[in-house]
Amino acid sequence: MDHCLVADGQDSQALRLVAELYDPVSGRMLTLHSTQPGLQVYTGNFLGFSEDFPRWSAVCLEAQGFPDAINQPGFPSCVLRPGEVYQQEIVHTFTVRL
Repeated sequence: MDHCLVADGQDSQALRLVAELYDPVSGRMLTLHSTQPGLQVYTGNFLGFSEDFPRWSAVCLEAQGFPDAINQPGFPSCVLRPGEVYQQEIVHTFTVRL
């Protein structure tokens, strides 16, 4: 998988939950909150170059703007003009669920 998903409430600049990963074996949990409108999810499609890193043995979550936003008038703008301030927030929280 290598897709950009639309976050719920993407029209808002509020910090909101956009992803949760949970491993029931270890109890480890990751929650990701962001102000970004999109979440790129990549699952290691091109891994597989060794036994230590088989294909699809990883996951990457990247809160971001939408790909091709520069060419899509209906997407939130990704343009930063001189003098403008760019500010986004991404919070990764790691916990253990017992």
